[in-house]
Amino acid sequence: MPSKRAAQRFGDIIHNVDAIRRYTRRMSRAKFLADDKTRDATLHCLLRISEAAKKLGKTAEDFAPDQPWRQIRDLGNRLRHEYDLVDRDRI
Repeated sequence: MPSKRAAQRFGDIIHNVDAIRRYTRRMSRAKFLADDKTRDATLHCLLRISEAAKKLGKTAEDFAPDQPWRQIRDLGNRLRHEYDLVDRDRI
């Protein structure tokens, strides 16, 4: 069921995207892969983005049809249930 708080959900997505950018600013891939705290924080933000997208339901597609909402939602499931198969280099 779509969230009754769509504006808040979109705000959550933007906040977490901004957080990932702040955490990884000027960080090389090698440094990111070696930094457990930054990598874990990034994964947590991705989970929140995925959950907000899930709660938005069709509202997400209606408001921003150019985004890969299905893949965003699916990423959360992968991070939760198949975390051992996630390619850290791709994150």
